[in-house]
Amino acid sequence: MSSGAYNRFRSGRLVAAVAGCALFGAAMAQEPNLGGYEKGKFEIKSANGLHSLKVAGRLMYDTTFVGDDGDYDGASETQFRRARLAVSGKLYRVFDYKLQIDFEDADDGGQAIEDAYLRYKHEGFRVTFGQKKAPYSMNELTSSKYIAFLERSFASNFFGSEALGIGGRSPGITFTYDAKDSGLLLEGGYYFLRIPGGDERSLDDGHGATGRVVYSKHDKELGALFHIGASGGFRKYGNDGIARVRVRPGVSEGDRIIDTNDPIEGADEYISFNANVAFAVNRVWGNAEFFYGQFENSEPGDDEATGFYFQGGVFLTNDSRPYKNGAWAAVKPSNPVHKGGAGAFELALRYSELELGSAQIEGSNSNQTGSALTAALNWYPTPQVRFQFNYVKAFGFIRDNSRHPDC
Repeated sequence: MSSGAYNRFRSGRLVAAVAGCALFGAAMAQEPNLGGYEKGKFEIKSANGLHSLKVAGRLMYDTTFVGDDGDYDGASETQFRRARLAVSGKLYRVFDYKLQIDFEDADDGGQAIEDAYLRYKHEGFRVTFGQKKAPYSMNELTSSKYIAFLERSFASNFFGSEALGIGGRSPGITFTYDAKDSGLLLEGGYYFLRIPGGDERSLDDGHGATGRVVYSKHDKELGALFHIGASGGFRKYGNDGIARVRVRPGVSEGDRIIDTNDPIEGADEYISFNANVAFAVNRVWGNAEFFYGQFENSEPGDDEATGFYFQGGVFLTNDSRPYKNGAWAAVKPSNPVHKGGAGAFELALRYSELELGSAQIEGSNSNQTGSALTAALNWYPTPQVRFQFNYVKAFGFIRDNSRHPDC
């Protein structure tokens, strides 16, 4: 095991121990009721029903074939994209907990603690302590188990990057108010930068607030959904500025379409805003997001970045895309394979674009503007299994509006 992997597990050992002691101290005080397999997860419940423990996981394997059209020459590769194991459950019906570890994190290059938190809930109010996704961007908050493409939009990946810290998983405290009757969801909190690669960092390296507001209307009889939301936040950084930020055009391997090459030096503050809208009507669904970010006091001056994507899909079978808590949820085939059916089939299309500011953000070898068109064919034989086939066409442009040689 590498030193980086060791340090990563060491940073989460206390969280795991606290969650484990709290669970077994409460649940094992009495004889457990071995519940079994429920809703796609293995669950153990206490005899009085006050406590529970669920075991879940995900395994995602990607194969990428890269063509050479004269402008882009990348390598075709294959890899385990994610290999996660999670335990979660309830304590006294008022606390939720979760610990999730990724044993093959393609983003972090090894093992990583993804989620580690304890949540208190009372009616529509929730307070979460620990590491979880900050409430930024509908695309970023949709689980990788439920996204319609192999990867999220590279525009949302850039603005939701953990290097910037406003989106992605961050340790901190989150406050949530969910008025399900009215469709209003308010969520916000204060967070610190996630520790990358197991390196020790000071809390002064980055901290700030992130929040979102969502309104949704769901008519189950008509099979119609409407969602509108906004999110944003700010981060303040230490003397080292912002770490290197780079994204691929909707694939897990290959060259980056946008790469700042080096840390964004001198930038001591960053603010970002996001607006999103979504709809679903029976078999058809769609959503779009706009992103704006500004780097304060970066040399030679303040810089901006903007991005957007729009995507949509249609099911070829009698199925639809579910929605929950301000994000897309799990597709559940109406006629799954294990019941003698063919599962659910879906076609989807997405266009993403990202434009950076001056060369200070852009980097000496990066594109000023990147865009990508993605087409997808998805097959969901069961709620827990899916096969996805994507075609991605990426474009990159430098400052004089010519094609970049690496794209």
